[in-house]
Amino acid sequence: MRGCIRFVRVERCNCTKIYWKFHNVFGENIMLRQAIMKCCSMFEHGFTVIEDDKREERQSTEIIACVSPVIFANRRLVTKDEEVDMFHESIQTQIKLQ
Repeated sequence: MRGCIRFVRVERCNCTKIYWKFHNVFGENIMLRQAIMKCCSMFEHGFTVIEDDKREERQSTEIIACVSPVIFANRRLVTKDEEVDMFHESIQTQIKLQ
C-alpha cells in the first residue's frame, strides 16, 4: 500500500484525495485516513522504503480459525468477553468478513 501512496503522491495529490481514490478502488478494506497521512508525511520528509516491517503477529488465517467458532457458538458475543484474547479491531474485521 505504501508503494501506491508514494506513486500517487508523486502526482501531487493531497492525503484526502489519495484516501478517496483508494476508497473508490479498494472499498472499505483500506488504511485509515490517519495512516495515509502518516505515510505521506514520511515520504515528504525523505522516507523511501515501501516494504512493511516484518511482524511477529499471528497470520490472519490463524485468527479466523480462532475467532469463527467462538462467534458462531455465541452470536451475542461482545468484545469485552475474556474468552477471546484479541484486539477489538481484529474481531470487528473478522465479523465484517463473515
